[in-house]
Amino acid sequence: MINAKTKIAAFAATTFLLAGTALPAFADDATPAPSTSPNPWKQEGQTLRGEIKTLRADIATTRQTIRSDRGKFHAMILQRHFNFYAARLQNIATRVQNNINTQKSKGKDVTTAQSQLDTANATLKTAIADGQTAVSMFNNITVSAWNVQQPQIKAAIDQAQKARSEFVQARLQLLTVVQTLLALK
Repeated sequence: MINAKTKIAAFAATTFLLAGTALPAFADDATPAPSTSPNPWKQEGQTLRGEIKTLRADIATTRQTIRSDRGKFHAMILQRHFNFYAARLQNIATRVQNNINTQKSKGKDVTTAQSQLDTANATLKTAIADGQTAVSMFNNITVSAWNVQQPQIKAAIDQAQKARSEFVQARLQLLTVVQTLLALK
């Protein structure tokens, strides 16, 4: 059997081991000391409000830039469309003029068709000029406040719609010329 001194020594060693592992759990943690200011949330709230203001200003600037880029993108699309319409209608007008010349060489009266074609060509030139004006208006939209941009955008949209309606009108006038020429045959 184990004698009493060995029992006491084993009990003491076990106690020290358990105490050595348990004591760090009761030690002070590394949390910061409480603030000495009367309201610790006030300073944090002020810094957060400042950060929110700068973020809102950044967002507003980004939105203005996007609006400006959107205007340039819209101008690029309008330029492509208007160039397509102009080339197509000018090609039709050239072919109609060739047909008028052919009919005239055959001795037919083409004065009505020629005057209608001249009117259609004049409308087409006006439409091309208005289309170029609309494209330049979209390209010239400045990066500024929305209340400054809004009238610029509305004016550019109105100009583009005017150019579109003139292209449609020129197309209809060319169609009338073609119908007049078909009636001559």
